[in-house]
Amino acid sequence: MGLSEFIRLLEAYRDTRYLFTADGAGHEVRIDRRNPAAEAWLAKQGALGRGAAGAGFISADNPRSRLTPGAENAAARQRLAAAVRGRG
Repeated sequence: MGLSEFIRLLEAYRDTRYLFTADGAGHEVRIDRRNPAAEAWLAKQGALGRGAAGAGFISADNPRSRLTPGAENAAARQRLAAAVRGRG
C-alpha cells in the first residue's frame, strides 16, 4: 500500500460513524472525536466491576478494508454474530 492509499484509508476510517446501543441509548463514536455520553457509559462499566477500561469495534464488513458486495457482508455479519453468540 502506497502512502496516498494509506492516507485515503485513514481519512475514510476517520469519517466513519461507529454506532452502538447500550442500556437502551444509541451512541455514535468517531475516531479522534470525544463523545461524553459514550465515555460515561464506558466509565460506568468499569465502576460496575465489568473490567471495561477501553472498547473496540469488530465488524465483519469489508474485510481488510476492501469494499465487498452487500450479500457477502451480510453473510459475514451472520457468521460473526453466530460466533459471538457461541462464546456466550
